[in-house]
Amino acid sequence: MTETSPGSVQCATARPHVAEAGLAIWVLTSVGFVVAVINLLIYRARWDFIAAHPVYSAGQPPTISRALSDPAIGEPFAFWMLLAAPLLVLGLCAILALVEMDLRRFGAGQVNLARVRALFVLIVLLQTVAAVGIVMLSHYRMPEATPRHMTGSYLFFIAQTGTVLAGGIVSGWLRALPEGPGRLTLARMHEFRRRMAAVPLLLAALYLVLFVAKHFTFPVGNEAVYLAYVSTEPVVITAMLLYLALFAVDTGVIVLRYFRA
Repeated sequence: MTETSPGSVQCATARPHVAEAGLAIWVLTSVGFVVAVINLLIYRARWDFIAAHPVYSAGQPPTISRALSDPAIGEPFAFWMLLAAPLLVLGLCAILALVEMDLRRFGAGQVNLARVRALFVLIVLLQTVAAVGIVMLSHYRMPEATPRHMTGSYLFFIAQTGTVLAGGIVSGWLRALPEGPGRLTLARMHEFRRRMAAVPLLLAALYLVLFVAKHFTFPVGNEAVYLAYVSTEPVVITAMLLYLALFAVDTGVIVLRYFRA
């Protein structure tokens, strides 16, 4: 066996264990499925609503929440969210299990293990809250259940933002782990995820600013602000999900190493 230089994409020549390869395949399939389904549905919901309600949409571009108020759009959306939300939590748990294996092999003396594991627990809790939020906002829809729908929306956006923030912090810590036989996650990808966490976080901050700004009246009118707000909403969700999808690189390498060995 040979060790690679720190940060190399090929972590090691050691063949992963069956359980490690199985976890990697689960991450690829579960997280990949969720990212694809949610991204497809959030954009399609708006497109379908605009096509079905052109007069309303011409006067006020629909948010995702408004699009879901149409039962023909909201009910299928709710079904797929009920399936996708727990899969995302389970996929994230599998990611953390792979990272935990790296911690056990290479973390001693390199990082504060108790601090990292405490953040793991927080990440799982935040992702679980976000999953509950997305199920709530999809099953409780406007106008009949607006308060519960909005509660679900707030839970999802706040908790998912917290998940990305905590994940970026963890990636910053884990990039310091040494390379060697048995290393599962990639140092370069941890560094890349640490940097890329800023994208969904900045978009979430912009979305919050636009959410507040749309309630004010501007001399030039509010149309541009509202359009920016509506357009930013799905982009924020996409950025958050794609951040988690970056683990496809690490897990893809694990699977390739397993089958090529």
